[in-house]
Amino acid sequence: MSRATVAIAVVFVGAIVCFANDWIYAHYSTLAKETGDFSIDPAGDLFVAAPFALIAILVLVGGFGFPAAALTTALLALVTSAAYYGAWTGGTSTSALALLLPWELGIPGTLVIYVGDRSGRRWHRGTPSSAA
Repeated sequence: MSRATVAIAVVFVGAIVCFANDWIYAHYSTLAKETGDFSIDPAGDLFVAAPFALIAILVLVGGFGFPAAALTTALLALVTSAAYYGAWTGGTSTSALALLLPWELGIPGTLVIYVGDRSGRRWHRGTPSSAA
């Protein structure tokens, strides 16, 4: 499987996770039923899905390993789903701030896993990290 295929799949998964969560909560949450607002925001969903693009970029140009990228994508999908849950089920005016969670946790978490992946593969090959 090529790096481009994996990168496209990661971005696709990110967009689908965001669109699906937004659609589900817009149609089935108590907040949507109370307000009568059943609309979704595709541009906002793409904004929330942007941290998935970091994974795709690291796969394409940074040499992010496929298993680590898959793990990171799954963890980011869980964080993103939790963010949508918090935004749609919270009862306060600031509940929408939960949608920043994928940015606040996803980007640093992705970078930590990337560094761990690169260091682990370097160590496994026998090349110390300081020699790179």
